[in-house]
Amino acid sequence: MKGTSEKEEKLALVDKLTDVEPEGTKKLSRSVTCGTPLPPRLSINNFARPPAASRELRRDARHSVPIPLLTLSNPPEAVRVRVPVRARACERDDASACARWYAQVGVRSMAEEEEFDVGSLRKELEWIENELRMSLGQVSASNEYCLKFCRVTEWHAGRWQVPLPLVHVLKSAICCFTKARPFLAPECEHIQYVLSRLALSCFEVLLYCIEDDSSKGFWEEFLKTIQECHNVLQNDLNAEFDVLIRLSRNGGPWQNPVLVSILNQELVTQELVNEYLGSESPVFFEYRVKYLMKYKHVGEAITLTKYCVNHPQTGTNKYFLHLFLTWLCRSSPEEVLLQEIARIDCQEALDVICRLDSEGQVELAWILCVAFLTQQLRNGDMYCTRELILVWSKLQLQLDSSKQHFLEKCRHLLLTSRNVNHIFLFIRVIQNEKGTVPGTIVDRSLLWNRIVIKVARDSFQENGHSDISIDS
Repeated sequence: MKGTSEKEEKLALVDKLTDVEPEGTKKLSRSVTCGTPLPPRLSINNFARPPAASRELRRDARHSVPIPLLTLSNPPEAVRVRVPVRARACERDDASACARWYAQVGVRSMAEEEEFDVGSLRKELEWIENELRMSLGQVSASNEYCLKFCRVTEWHAGRWQVPLPLVHVLKSAICCFTKARPFLAPECEHIQYVLSRLALSCFEVLLYCIEDDSSKGFWEEFLKTIQECHNVLQNDLNAEFDVLIRLSRNGGPWQNPVLVSILNQELVTQELVNEYLGSESPVFFEYRVKYLMKYKHVGEAITLTKYCVNHPQTGTNKYFLHLFLTWLCRSSPEEVLLQEIARIDCQEALDVICRLDSEGQVELAWILCVAFLTQQLRNGDMYCTRELILVWSKLQLQLDSSKQHFLEKCRHLLLTSRNVNHIFLFIRVIQNEKGTVPGTIVDRSLLWNRIVIKVARDSFQENGHSDISIDS
């Protein structure tokens, strides 16, 4: 009986959230929704400002927020949602039709519409909720509901490129999903996904929001609503949704004092940094870094990225390593580059190098590959050295097809090696390249002389003699 009573209370709460519109929330007023897209500054409920550099940003029509993506992977062909006729082209998995539709209709701007009504969104979500109710808790129906829910929400969110209407869409979607949650089968595999995407979409939009006196009541109502929804959904134990609620209570995405110290490049203990970075999923920090990079706050973004790369939890997100290594190659001298990469795993670096190559950034990939290969050769380390040599040889020949230059580069790298086994790896690469161009001559005597010198040097060291130099 107690469990039934709790369920009835939760149902009553969600009915209150969805059926009774708080005053002023059915349609946003002109003062809240109109104007150019908001500048990248955040001040919701005394949210802390972003780094000082962002205060210089002006209002600009290009400062629009990305459209939240809620699409579940591989939706079944049979999934179709009742949407307005003008959206049916986008409902199909036809990218060209979708592009043509957006070209004709255009993405609505706040200057074009002074009022925003979420009634159509609620009606469509209530329609698929009624279908869910009639399914009597079937798992397949629950999965289909989640797919349709994401499609409807994504379409309505895609109509806007400014923060406040997007927040209103996401708030309404969260309320509707909360209302439908008791009718979803416990075995439904998409519940956690939907909650995570809703929370992350809200967080990403909040990064771009600003509060003024005219919209203060709206933000208070929004924070109150998602808190009430969280109370109903807390049994689902969704980490991203929990972080969203905690950030809302504590002042927002930029308010944490440790984060403020990091962005201002102030002294902060590693223990506090580790505790803070471990308190949120890595994707939250990824969104912050992307925001900072988008608005040219490169110093703050790289400082935060460096901490994330060295943290055991956030470091698993490859975005940080890719950004950090790319920045090092573009802006740091060789000595600094070699010093910074000393703590980075070569296998992870290889993934970044291959990704840069696939993106067409061959020269950047080559610089990074040379840095890691030089490090391994100087340390006499065999770990990933074979793979690095193979990748380096391909990149080198992409940049310079001359076989003679290729041999000279091999010789130069060999002179930095402290492990005789490295020579055999280069011999194999040179032999492979020799077979690709007729007439290429490999000076094997140079390679074997190198081996003899290495053996002689090791012998001298073992007998207590001083090291000998290895010249060309």
